[in-house]
Amino acid sequence: HNCNYCFNGRWKELFPQYKHVRTRSVRNLIDEIKSTNAEYVYYQDSCFGVNMQWMEEYAAIYSKEVIKPYQCNFRPEQISEQRARLLQQSGCVAVRMALESATSRLRSLIGRNSVNLKQVREAAEILREYEIQFMLQNMIGLPTATIEDDLFTLECNIKYRPTYSWCSIFQPYPGTALGDACIREQWYDGDYEDISDSFFDTSPLNITPEYREQLEVLQKIFALCVDKMYLPEPSELTHENMPKLVHKILRNDCDRKLYLGML
Repeated sequence: HNCNYCFNGRWKELFPQYKHVRTRSVRNLIDEIKSTNAEYVYYQDSCFGVNMQWMEEYAAIYSKEVIKPYQCNFRPEQISEQRARLLQQSGCVAVRMALESATSRLRSLIGRNSVNLKQVREAAEILREYEIQFMLQNMIGLPTATIEDDLFTLECNIKYRPTYSWCSIFQPYPGTALGDACIREQWYDGDYEDISDSFFDTSPLNITPEYREQLEVLQKIFALCVDKMYLPEPSELTHENMPKLVHKILRNDCDRKLYLGML
C-alpha cells in the first residue's frame, strides 16, 4: 500500500528493480523463532499473513511447534472470520490496525480511501468475537483537518471500543508524498528542523495557535477519552483546562458506574 504519509511509495520509486513485497516461507520463519526461545512474538510487518494459503500453513505449524502468544499488524479490510479464526487457533493475542481518520476526505488525502468506516467497525466486531485484543491507530492534525474532524475520529474510536486507541499528530516528513504536498500547498513552510523526534508532541503545520493547542491536548487524552467514553468539546481542549478535564472524564466514568448510567 502507498499511504502518502509514509515511505512506501517513494521507496518503490527509488528502487523499482526490487520486489515490493517479500514473503518468507513459513518454515524459515518458524525456525528463526524457535532458535530464539522467545516468550512472546511481535511481528512488525505492515500487513501480516496477506496470503491465506500462507496463513493456513503458518497457523497449523505455529500452534504445534511454537505455542507462544504473538501480535501482528493488519489493515481493517484484511480482517475476516476465516483469518480471525486462524489467528485465534495459532495463539494471536493482539492485533494492530489503523483507522487514521474517520473523515473520508482526509483518508483520501493520505491514500487510504480503500478503507471505510464499515470495514473498521466489522473488523473490530470480528476481533472481539474471537477474543483478540486490538489497538486502533489514529492520526490527528492532518493537512486541511479541523478539530471537528479529529473529534469525529475520537467518536468513532469510542464506538469501535478498541483495547487501546493509539494517537499521533501528523508530521510532514521530507520525501514522502504528503510531506512534499505540504510544501507545495503551503501547508508547511519550515525547513524540517522544527519537526520533533516524536509524533506525539505538536504540529509544525501552518495552523492557528488555537488548533495547535487543541491537538497537543487531544493527543494526550485521546486514549483516556476512548476508554472512558467521553467526547470533549473543542473549548475544553486547552493546556490550562487539561487537569480539570482529566478529573471530569474520570468523575463522569465513576458516576456512570456507581449510578448505573442514570446521571
